[in-house]
Amino acid sequence: MQHHAEATLGDTAVEFGWAPCFKVGSETWHVKPKDVKVVSDQNFVKIPRSAGCQSFRTILVAVSDGAINARCDLMKSNGYAKLVKLRDEAVAELEMASELAKLPSWQAEHVKVTALKKPKRKLGEPVEESRVLDLELKLEALADPVTVKALSDSDGSELLWIEMTAQSMLYIWQYIVEQGFADDRKFRSYVRRDVPKGVTQVPPRGPNYTEKFRVKLPKSAISEATATASTKIPRQSVTCRTLEEAEAVLKDPVAFVFLSATDDDGALPDNDDYDDDDAGHGEHAAGKVNAAEVNADE
Repeated sequence: MQHHAEATLGDTAVEFGWAPCFKVGSETWHVKPKDVKVVSDQNFVKIPRSAGCQSFRTILVAVSDGAINARCDLMKSNGYAKLVKLRDEAVAELEMASELAKLPSWQAEHVKVTALKKPKRKLGEPVEESRVLDLELKLEALADPVTVKALSDSDGSELLWIEMTAQSMLYIWQYIVEQGFADDRKFRSYVRRDVPKGVTQVPPRGPNYTEKFRVKLPKSAISEATATASTKIPRQSVTCRTLEEAEAVLKDPVAFVFLSATDDDGALPDNDDYDDDDAGHGEHAAGKVNAAEVNADE
């Protein structure tokens, strides 16, 4: 069994340890022995879909950098459903190939694969042994498709068994995050695209609004700022109008921990001034919109 391995994708790193367990940042998913299968000398882990495995969902939150929340329901996961479909299609291809192999070569060449029906297991017949499949996934974070090993499931169950490695699980988590959920408004607070780590893209709230970028201020920056001004109330995040403004906050987060008392400069991120001028700050005038958004994060 593989131990103490690590895999990375962009800014996300997954560690696989002895327990066995998977770790992303400060979040850990401990795998139960009953959820591990060994097939062809390879270890496979069952991907939980029930609401009971909270630690698995917190890993999803960590991989998404906060783009989804811990209330996410894998029963409504588009990615999980697509993974099941990919698994079933791979199993069907194996079964069709097996059926064609039973026919004479001259006949097999003229038989359409789609015309063959999937063989059904009779009641009381022993379950066919699990087989190792290759699932091809397309991730937004990578230019080329990746391949993840999975197990076939002849019982028709929608549970997935994925190769128990840091790299495979990182791909699975990333795929589930990217595909979203059936009810995105409930489980996904924001839309994450090509933005730096620590920045979350906030979709417009209506036709008269534009997208914004929210920067989560590091705890170290908040501690540094409050050390010299302990009587002021710090902010946990800053909402910016453009990605360039968000990147400016990332470079000097300490400067944006507290509300500023002066007008914003057009080239700087909005810092919730209560005396913002109307020119160029229509959405942030008087700090009404942005203050509400910042308070929602605290």
